[in-house]
This record gives sequence, structure tokens and C-alpha cells, in this order.
Amino acid sequence: MDAAESSSSGMLTTAVDVQLPAVLIADDVAAAKRYIEASTSQATRRAYESDWAIYEAWCADRNLTSLPSSPTQVAMFLAAEAEAGKATSTLSRRLAAIGYVHRRARLTPPTAAEGAVIVEETMRGIRRTLGSAPRRKLAATADLVRAMIDAIPAEGMRNLRDRALLSFGLASAMRRSELAALRVEHLTWTTDGVEVGIPQSKADQEGLGVTIAVPRGLRIRPVAALEAWLAAAGIADGPVFRRVLRGGHVASESISGETVADVLKARAAAMGLDAAAFGAHSLRAGFLTSAAAAGASVFKMKDQSRHHGLDMLAVYVRAADLFKDHAGAGFL
Repeated sequence: MDAAESSSSGMLTTAVDVQLPAVLIADDVAAAKRYIEASTSQATRRAYESDWAIYEAWCADRNLTSLPSSPTQVAMFLAAEAEAGKATSTLSRRLAAIGYVHRRARLTPPTAAEGAVIVEETMRGIRRTLGSAPRRKLAATADLVRAMIDAIPAEGMRNLRDRALLSFGLASAMRRSELAALRVEHLTWTTDGVEVGIPQSKADQEGLGVTIAVPRGLRIRPVAALEAWLAAAGIADGPVFRRVLRGGHVASESISGETVADVLKARAAAMGLDAAAFGAHSLRAGFLTSAAAAGASVFKMKDQSRHHGLDMLAVYVRAADLFKDHAGAGFL
């Protein structure tokens, strides 16, 4: 194994692992590592780990060295992935992961090495051939979530949890990672509903924190569903949404972000819907779609979803208004 391959033994090895002054003690090194790791979110690191493993396997099948990689080699990989039907957004993340690992190993990323233009041209050709529009999952709108909730049996801990997860997930427009990380300590109960403190999220990597409101509601009643779950599970502190084991036993640890998607897919399938059409983002998209259709202010929508800008929200508003005041309404 050469030096470069040795550096890749742990893809998230940080730059402080090498060439450290001898005077630094172990605690100093550990602290530096923690802060360097904190510069990238856990979700991003997990995605990069998965992408890098896929790239390493592709290289191994062809007896190629993954680290360092030449631009030509990476271009071949991207082309192979495109031929396998991977979305351009997935390929962009794969490329970012490859660059991330190279930088952590103190090597020049293939996108910055001599001959890197071949990578850029390959990606441009893939986008022109396959298109770059994201493949969106269906939005779990208010009407759809209400139908799912109504179809869930009244008894059973898992049913109580899923009812609360779907209704509160829709009403809060939270990301799946935020729902999984939600703790009782983040909740403040009021007459009108629940104030939810979100200490850190994808859009708030500095951890400044933000508070959103979830009203009690009259139709889906997300707060009532949450209260019923917490009371039945005896949860007074710690994670809000937890794993439910066999026999209805509620575990102490929280669900994963993937569980949010799994629950939605399972409840959609139970209604005869195509489970594959839904994803973890469907609840968040469902809130924005429903809010836009109800004529909500785009600024109020932004308060709840915490998007940085209005461009993404404009997509939901435009979709909801597609037939309103149509240019051809007066003569078609």
C-alpha cells in the first residue's frame, strides 16, 4: 500500500492527523478533530462516505487506484454512473465526495488537477443529455396526510407514534433530520399550540437556533396527536420520536431520519398508493404545497420552512397558481 492509499484508510481522517508539533497533547488534537469534523454536517459526511464507498468499489472492479484519482478516471466513473441511470444531482454529490476525500488526504482533487477539464466537460454533457431537473417525490399534502392519519388504527404505540410523526412533520415543515433530533426540551406548550426550538439545522450550520410555531389546528390537529403519543409513551424528556419495538415497547433512542421516510412510505402503501413516489422530503413539500394553495404569504411560508431565499418557495406558489388568472381563461 502506497502513502496515498494509506491516507485513504479512513476517508474522514482530518488534516490534524499528520505533521503535528510534538508539543501538542492528545486532548488538543482531539479537540481540533472535533471542530474540524463539525465543519461538515453528519448527514453530509454520511452521504460522502456512501458515495466514496461506491467509487472505491467501481475502482476495485477495474483494478484502478482510487486515491489519488486522475481526472480521466473520474470522468469514466461519472459516465458509468450516468449510464446506470443515476440522477445528475447524485453525480454532483459523488464528485463532491471524491474531491472531499482527496483534500482530506492532502492530495489535489481531480477537479483541480491538470486535465480537470475532462471532468467538467463530462458533467456538462451528462446534464445536456439527461437534464438537471431534480426528480421530485410527491408532496404529502394536508389532504393526503389527513387521509393517511384517518386510515391508521386507533390502538397501538406504533400507530400513535406514526400519527404524531406524520401530522407534526407536516405542520412543522421540518427536515427529516430535525424531526429525528427533536427533543421534549425543544418544545414550549402554549394555548395556541407548540413553539419548537430548532437549535441547529441544514440551513443553520452555525447553530444560531430558530423557533417555529405549530398551531393546534382543527382538521389534522398535530398538537393533539403529539400530546397523545407523548402521554401514552410516558415521554417527559429526551427524544420525542422514538423507535417502537416488538410488543409495543418504546425504546429510549430516537428514530433515524430514514425512519421518517419509511413511515410515510408504509402508510402510503397501506392506502394503495405507490410508496416509491414518496420520500422524507414529501412532508415538508406537502406543507409548502398546501400553504401555497391556501394563499398563504410566501414570507410566512419562509418563516416556517426556513429557506434561505424565496426562489424555492416560488416554485410551490407557481404550481399552486398555475390555473389562476390563466392568460387563456378569457377565450379558451
